Amino acid sequence: MSSLSYYFVEPGSWTWCQIWAKFDDPLEECPESGEVWQYMGSVKAPNKPARHEFRHRRHPVTKSRAFRYVHGPHDSGSWTVSTKVPI
Repeated sequence: MSSLSYYFVEPGSWTWCQIWAKFDDPLEECPESGEVWQYMGSVKAPNKPARHEFRHRRHPVTKSRAFRYVHGPHDSGSWTVSTKVPI
């Protein structure tokens, strides 16, 4: 059984700067609602890169809730990003 560690990255830290750098526009503010990307926390599983989770309650392009996951750093030092828009 694997154990997950949940934590929050310290604002202004090296990791904080790295994960926000993966956004072309860290805010992507919705002009109608004023909603922006929000950091929700991070999770770490053994032998896997950390997953840093973000939520946007009303993305300006889709006008719906969206989630973004920044994974990393990987063993290679790289980072990956995935975005999910619920249907």
